[in-house]
Amino acid sequence: MLKLENITKRYELKKKTVYAVNNVNMTFHKGEFVSILGLSGSGKTTLVSQLGGLDQPSEGRIIVNGVDTSSFKQQDWNNYRKNNIGFVFQDFHLIAHLTAKENIEIALSLSGLTPKEKSDRAEELLALMGITEQRDQLPKQLSGGQKQRVAIARALSNKPDIILADEPTGALDPDTSVQIMEILQALAENGHLVIMVTHNKYLARDYSTRIVALESGKIISNEEVRPSKQYKDDQLSTDKSSLQFFTAVKIAMNNLKIRKKSTIFSMVSLIPSMVLIFGIMNLIFNMSGYKADFKPLLGDVLGKDNLLYVTPFEDEQLESTQKTIYKEVNRLNVYNPRIEPFKNTIIEPYTDDAISDMEDIEGVDKVLRNTYFDVIIDEKPFLLMALPPKAYASYQYGVPKKHYPEDHEEGIIMSSEAAKVLLQDNHASVKHLVGTDITFNIYNYKSAAIKLPSIMEEKNVIHTKVIDIMDISTKTKLMSNYHAGYIYVSYGYAESLRERFDLDDFTLFSYSVPDPFKSVVGVEVEGGFLITGPQLVADPLRHLRIKTSLQEKYNLFQFREFDLNMRGNNYSVKHTVILNDAFNKDSLAKLKEYGHVTKSRFDAYSVESAKKTNEYINYSLLSATLIAVVVILIPTLLVCVILYVSIILRTKEIGILKSIGARNKDILNIFTMESGILALSSGIISLVVALPLIQYVRNILESEYDLQASLGSNPMDYNMLGIITAFILSVGIITMIGLLPGRKASKLQPNTLLKHE
Repeated sequence: MLKLENITKRYELKKKTVYAVNNVNMTFHKGEFVSILGLSGSGKTTLVSQLGGLDQPSEGRIIVNGVDTSSFKQQDWNNYRKNNIGFVFQDFHLIAHLTAKENIEIALSLSGLTPKEKSDRAEELLALMGITEQRDQLPKQLSGGQKQRVAIARALSNKPDIILADEPTGALDPDTSVQIMEILQALAENGHLVIMVTHNKYLARDYSTRIVALESGKIISNEEVRPSKQYKDDQLSTDKSSLQFFTAVKIAMNNLKIRKKSTIFSMVSLIPSMVLIFGIMNLIFNMSGYKADFKPLLGDVLGKDNLLYVTPFEDEQLESTQKTIYKEVNRLNVYNPRIEPFKNTIIEPYTDDAISDMEDIEGVDKVLRNTYFDVIIDEKPFLLMALPPKAYASYQYGVPKKHYPEDHEEGIIMSSEAAKVLLQDNHASVKHLVGTDITFNIYNYKSAAIKLPSIMEEKNVIHTKVIDIMDISTKTKLMSNYHAGYIYVSYGYAESLRERFDLDDFTLFSYSVPDPFKSVVGVEVEGGFLITGPQLVADPLRHLRIKTSLQEKYNLFQFREFDLNMRGNNYSVKHTVILNDAFNKDSLAKLKEYGHVTKSRFDAYSVESAKKTNEYINYSLLSATLIAVVVILIPTLLVCVILYVSIILRTKEIGILKSIGARNKDILNIFTMESGILALSSGIISLVVALPLIQYVRNILESEYDLQASLGSNPMDYNMLGIITAFILSVGIITMIGLLPGRKASKLQPNTLLKHE
């Protein structure tokens, strides 16, 4: 069943070739008990290593049941050792942290048996070896003879055809040696091929059927001592070997228990770093939320290549004029003649004819009329905005095409967040509002308040219906109520609403009041009424206008959108000009005849502030990310070092596992499991510690800097996505770091591992 043809194993040492096995030819059959004798260094153990697939010959062929093994790959050798070979070693090679029964079951774990099948087979072998009572004892609690019986039971676990025994009696007393020899002899008589390496020629002659003597790697004699029974050779078993998952987990758990001090040291070292990772990732995800919130504004600041903005006033002129108006308003002279010329431009900077003329300029597709109203629905304020014509829907941020209305379609489109505000329920289902009748009251037009006599007129009360609800992305970080107060109408419908009013219906200013939902009231002033009431309630940047030390130091969060009550551009609407490829320098010169042309819908001050804010967010994200990388790198390197030390301490264990057929992947899995269990345990403890610490830091930031009011949210608010990501990332990276030492351990040769002291 086993045939050796010209087997040679040589080593190159300092330009000298040493032959451990030299041109050996031999045949073995089932039922034989073959003893290989020879002095130390004669090549006995090397030859047995070749037979067992622990090492491969330099030359020659090993043929098992008619199958040539010279073409075997690593997995084939693993399967060969698991299915066909049972090893018995001089120093037993039992895994120290497993009981006698578990040492047997671990070999069975490579065969895919169920837990009950493994247990029954292990019990059967323990009984066969006469050590049933020692099933739950660790190797250190067993005598030498008992250890060797466990080793033989393990060797028999997968019913191999070939038993290879390397000095099985070398560490035993004479009486125990005889008992082991009788067991091996019985195995041969029952149809196994038993090949034993020994120095004891007397035991060999008393129990063997054949004795082979080696000297300097060569066969010097091959003597048949007594006839052996004849058995028919079986086919070579090729069942694949694979260490069962739960067995790998159990081995990993046992190793961690045995190395309690290093395990505890590792966890103590990991926990502070992982707690810090939770905090940093929570901050990073909140900052990312800020950045995502800021993205649409930044896009508007930088503008699109085919967009320009035109207004009758330059930024500096608006600033200067505004100061003058404020002085007049403070004296309540709202109808002062000095204000009238400016007031006449605030609502509609350009006439219809002027807009038409601008659209006749070569390369100008459309000049959008910017129309918006402040409205009250069920005593709740909203900002009603006109969408661009459907042909220019791509220029309206955040409104999906499927929700885009026809140009003259009547009715309002609400964002889902606006609908929730209306229903006063953040978790409400809002789709049922579609098709319902709704009434709203207009009290501001482009931030100019309607006079009290006008607001009481029927023309300010609009009866319409909800035609759609848009589930648009609502940000809750940097712009805490972005989209929350927005409702939309079609371009044509907005025009019909605008036509209800004229400039005399509007007052230049309305005063803010502490309660944003306070009813609109009129204050009688010289020459008429001044309307007071909700101011800036629909402004998504409202929180950012509150001064903070951060804002004052870095001049952040000062950008102001033209149609949302910003300084300067508040009183002069910038019209959006959509261009085509025909637009040229001459076109630009003609457009400038109508006013100040910019590439941004924001004023210069806002553009600079927006860029600074974006840079600040980017730098914060980069810094936090770099810190996170450094923080997580330290514990992962620590785990890597600990696992490398573990390899040195467990070299023989790895060799034993490989000798019974464990794959490189199985060894890798065990080490990965160890780092995974360590990381998971540390991660859970760290999470429990991190959550209250994050809340503590948040409370300090809130009490010291009032960030909730300043930014719309606190950067240390719980961000569950960030915390979950931190958990997965930290546990995953630390687990994966186990691949490095695990891969090193898996590639070591089993014969080298078993020789390690």
